[in-house]
Amino acid sequence: SSQLFDEPRKVMSKVMEKTEVFVEESLGQNDVISATHSRFSGKTVDELTKDEEPTFTRSPHWTVFASTCSSQKENCQMIQIVALPAGSSKVDDAEEDLDATLTQHRPSFYMSAFVQIPRDCEVSKIQFYGDDGNSTLTSEVSPSFEEGRQSLGLLLKRTRNGSDALDEEIWLFQYDDLKFAVHEDLYDRNGRIIIHKFNDSMDRCSYLTKGDNVDDNDEAVSSNWRCVRTKPSSIPNSLSSFVLSGSRGVGGVTCSRTNTIDLLDLEEDEDDEDDEDEDENSEE
Repeated sequence: SSQLFDEPRKVMSKVMEKTEVFVEESLGQNDVISATHSRFSGKTVDELTKDEEPTFTRSPHWTVFASTCSSQKENCQMIQIVALPAGSSKVDDAEEDLDATLTQHRPSFYMSAFVQIPRDCEVSKIQFYGDDGNSTLTSEVSPSFEEGRQSLGLLLKRTRNGSDALDEEIWLFQYDDLKFAVHEDLYDRNGRIIIHKFNDSMDRCSYLTKGDNVDDNDEAVSSNWRCVRTKPSSIPNSLSSFVLSGSRGVGGVTCSRTNTIDLLDLEEDEDDEDDEDEDENSEE
């Protein structure tokens, strides 16, 4: 630890390892919209059996990113969610030589899942909604640490039949319980991590539904949904910005063309349920 303070640049250059990640693009795809997030679960790493679903308990640190992609067979737009374990380092206090005590671990696998958006919608923006692992102030070994809200937020534009206007909607869904596939053959000959695009014959795909309308279907993903506003279709996506705050439970959409800001309470339904529970307890 003393070396870190004496020569921080030298130590950090040895601790940090750069790995290039290449994401394959789908055929016929236009602009790729993406977002990146860091997670620190603080949970003990579980050794899963082959019969168990892969989860975020396989590593305490994750780099998660989501990007748009498409399926030629289904002719629809999708979101690909990729989770890379951030790696770890081990230091032997008995050794004095940092080069000998520090062992780097590159990711040995990544997890990937696909979610189909409604067919009459198009993704405008993507934002993660939750606690960012880069800013956590709680120690890894703290037994009281619990990871906060973890969801993915989408700003979708929905076309209206026979109209020049479109609706801007916020969709928010939890992604931890998606059917993630584990990919272990991830490096090419140049040492890059290759994130494979959607394969119509091999990959599974879930689909978004409003609220809890899942119809007992394992592929349906329940989501919170809000229509923010209706705007002319002539306003480009670049003039809109999308911000989410998991710590405050709010989301916002701005438009520089109309000089408007729309703020939404994304936890309103949960607050109503808590109030109902309190009323029931008080009556008892």
